[in-house]
Amino acid sequence: MRLTVISHSCVIDTNQQLFAELEQLGVVLQLIVPARWRGDLAGADVTPTRWEGLTARLTQLPVVLSGNVPLHAYRASLGRQFYLFQPDAIYVENESYAVSTFQAALANRLSVRRPLLFRNNQNLLKRLPPPFASAERYVLDHAACANVVNEEAGQVLRAKGYRGRVAYMPYGVDTAFYHPVDARGLREQLGLRGMVFGYMGRLVQEKGVLDLIAAVERFHPEEEVSLLIVGNGPLEAEIRQRLAAPSLAGRARLLPAVPHREVPLYLSAMSTLVLPSRTLPGWKEQFGRVVIEALACGVPVIGSDSGEIPHLLNRLQAGLIVPEGDVTALHGAMRRLIEVPGKHDALREVGRREVEQQYAHTALAYRFHQLLGAIVAERQRGADDDAVPAWVQGD
Repeated sequence: MRLTVISHSCVIDTNQQLFAELEQLGVVLQLIVPARWRGDLAGADVTPTRWEGLTARLTQLPVVLSGNVPLHAYRASLGRQFYLFQPDAIYVENESYAVSTFQAALANRLSVRRPLLFRNNQNLLKRLPPPFASAERYVLDHAACANVVNEEAGQVLRAKGYRGRVAYMPYGVDTAFYHPVDARGLREQLGLRGMVFGYMGRLVQEKGVLDLIAAVERFHPEEEVSLLIVGNGPLEAEIRQRLAAPSLAGRARLLPAVPHREVPLYLSAMSTLVLPSRTLPGWKEQFGRVVIEALACGVPVIGSDSGEIPHLLNRLQAGLIVPEGDVTALHGAMRRLIEVPGKHDALREVGRREVEQQYAHTALAYRFHQLLGAIVAERQRGADDDAVPAWVQGD
């Protein structure tokens, strides 16, 4: 089976791991990526690198509006690439309303006419202005399957009139990289003691970091509880001021974002990760990768019920869910992990096991391979609903 993947995120080698696992299952890959991509954080141009073990044809094409995920497009003929490679299917790792997704759908329709799949994260129903609404309509009318990373993204597509197949294909985690690390030295260095509640990510209003601080403040100063916050963002000054309060003196630390290679160490320094996200009018938690990264490191999670977080924790059976914005409920969940004998250890053991079984790249590659095989076989043989896996939602 031959697959063409179009992905701006695969400029970075770590984002190619799923496709390297697909190759191990016999898929012959062409990976189309931007020749240069404007980075999200520093704003510097990123050039493609290859994940060790990936043998795919890595096709680098120039793009316009580099760094703009929904609006960038390739300054080259995608149809020509399809003709040269002759894939059995085409997968665009971008939203249905993105320009590059429409570009691929149109090029496919005018050239090889293979089954087209795309990926959607968007879990809020938004009205698109012309011509983007028409471009998205074209994609939805000609796609064989939508791969969604959260349950609500599928519901949004249905509300837009999409009648094709929907497959739950979440983000994965490298369980060889994310694993429990002995972080006792780091804890001692940072002065953390007892139960360490932690947060790692952007310091922004929608992530609910201030709710976490308020919940920790409710513990008595003599209780063995610490707080570790790792990240950067516009709330940094306010958070630093809050952590200087007498109720948190000596037991709370705020650190800037750490290099990727050190993330498992800092996650392992936490007893429990807390992700208290809050839904805003234009934003809802789409996945929460740090949840599966923490669980892979053997760290249980307390999460709010914003967006995909409760669905993710329910699938993994490895965390506690609280109403978003409810500091009292959050504090109660934190206290439960301290006071209920064996609760914390049980969640830790279940979490790592379930992440390996459901969200490791090897597991997701097998799932994707099953989906691709069914869709390609259906095209080759004609209509055959029995070929499509039972976990794929039909029209």
